Amino acid sequence: MKRRAYEDVVDQIERAILRRELKKEERLPSERDLIVQFGVSRATIREALRVLQSRGLIEVRHGDPGGPIVRADPGASVTSVVSSLFHAERLSLADVIQFRMVVESAAAGFAASASKEAVSAIREAYHRMETTATLEEQFQCDVLFHRRIAEAGGNPLFALVVDALHQFNSIATWQSRRPLDKARSDTLAVHRLILDAIEAGDAERAAELSRYHLAKSYEPIVGPIDRKRLERIVPTWK
Repeated sequence: MKRRAYEDVVDQIERAILRRELKKEERLPSERDLIVQFGVSRATIREALRVLQSRGLIEVRHGDPGGPIVRADPGASVTSVVSSLFHAERLSLADVIQFRMVVESAAAGFAASASKEAVSAIREAYHRMETTATLEEQFQCDVLFHRRIAEAGGNPLFALVVDALHQFNSIATWQSRRPLDKARSDTLAVHRLILDAIEAGDAERAAELSRYHLAKSYEPIVGPIDRKRLERIVPTWK
């Protein structure tokens, strides 16, 4: 069955929101500009915007000369679900770590065959951490590095899930057990190795290093039972 024109417009805008190319509170182009951008009729654009608004992704304000406003934070609902399960004791820290290892190692592996532009974005995120001065800045740079790898993986769900889990994983949990300078140097060292593997196109090594990085990050707060469980994913973590 042939797809309708408005469905293609919906898909492209929705994908941009999920990939955070369009961020919350950001405006889409005006209706007139969208018509030109997609090469479709006014009726098609209006139907696409109606669908996007019904999904809670945008807000169309009638009479507002500006474009529709992005309302969705794609990772917020995922973060909320993970947080609720965790606090209800239906999800353990080991569950979160294990899931992150699986998802982020897969994303790192795929990133090894990403475009030059995607790899350049990862490299830029890496260099940002070199100049951080506070724990907050380090945390945000770490989030950015992992997000860029997830985005380079080519699957929008990678970035969505990685972002959501980072929001769940608060700053305090992230690096509270290490001095600031030590945390930065340790993180930069392993980020450099992951970046080198991705730039070399070595998917297997990039994935392995990603798992190792998460294992070392969580090592101080993981108990012996959970540690044994996670060793099945990271055999070198013994």
